[in-house]
Amino acid sequence: MNDIAPDLKLGTATRVADPRQRRKRLLIGIVVVATAALIAFAANWVHDRTVHVYETDARIVADMTVISSRVAGLLVELAVEEGDRIAKGQVLARVDARDGQFQLQQLAAEQAGFAAERARAEAEIRLIEERTQTRADSERAQVQALQAVLAARGSELALAREEYQRGEQLVQARVMAQRDWDRVRTAFFQAQHASARAQADVAGARAKQAEVETERLQIGMLQQEIERLRHREAEVTARLGRVRTDVEDRTIRSPVDGVVDRRFMRPGEFVDAGQRIVMVHDPRDVRIEANIRETQIGRLAAGQAVDIKVDAYPGKTVVGRVTRIGSTATSNFALLPTPNPSGNFTKVTQRLPVRIDIETKDILLSPGMMVEVVVDVGGR
Repeated sequence: MNDIAPDLKLGTATRVADPRQRRKRLLIGIVVVATAALIAFAANWVHDRTVHVYETDARIVADMTVISSRVAGLLVELAVEEGDRIAKGQVLARVDARDGQFQLQQLAAEQAGFAAERARAEAEIRLIEERTQTRADSERAQVQALQAVLAARGSELALAREEYQRGEQLVQARVMAQRDWDRVRTAFFQAQHASARAQADVAGARAKQAEVETERLQIGMLQQEIERLRHREAEVTARLGRVRTDVEDRTIRSPVDGVVDRRFMRPGEFVDAGQRIVMVHDPRDVRIEANIRETQIGRLAAGQAVDIKVDAYPGKTVVGRVTRIGSTATSNFALLPTPNPSGNFTKVTQRLPVRIDIETKDILLSPGMMVEVVVDVGGR
């Protein structure tokens, strides 16, 4: 009996110890597995952080185009709503252009009047040239012919004068008969009369020639009038161009293809020159601006691939690429500076803007959307 009791006690103690050992071994196994998993996770995290740069301070941006009015006036039409897609050259708004249109009509009438006066003066010049050119040639030829006749009459007069002077001497010497003297005197007087008539004919022809030249002087006056009309017409044309530009500027068109983001005015309001009317952006020209910490900026380079997670599209990854790294920290662009008059300094990690172009085109991204970026730096 005494030999059996110790064996029973030993068996009972062994059975009690086995569950404890099993639990201890299980706990040790769990700790080992958890430690191994943690080490593996830490190693993977360290490796991932070595080859990637993560940043959540990133958003979609685009070049926002603010379209303004170049002229002042009453806004009579605003043809787009927020969210509308627009094409380049599409009419967005109209400013009252009635005054400009009235000025266009008035200036066009003045221009037509000056053009008509100039055309009348040019026609009169052509008429004078056609009428006087033939007469001028005829009168010039007539003067030349009469001058030839006058020269001949002058020669005849000179000869008759010599005969008259010689006959006068012969009559005084009582050598020439009275009948011959009468003939010589008559010839001399006739020669004088013929010469005088030839001189009168030449003078008359020259007077007619002078009349033609005087009439042709009107051409110069008309040409001066035409030049004056051309200057007036040029002035009206310049004013017409300015008014036409003003009228055209009152039809406000989109300079780009895009989407209307915001309207700043309503029809019936008065707009000043330069006042904003709508703001648009091109949805095909969106990009990402990420503010990367200065401690990570040295690992980035242009051309690196980027995975982008958009908060608006959970589970969808967009592909991009680094295209530009900023050269100035974002704090330098702050509207309110951060002076340190007390002398106490707290070092704060600065951030630099990085531009990331989006290569995935089948997703609609709007300016202002928040994103997370993962830049593949390849162990830099």
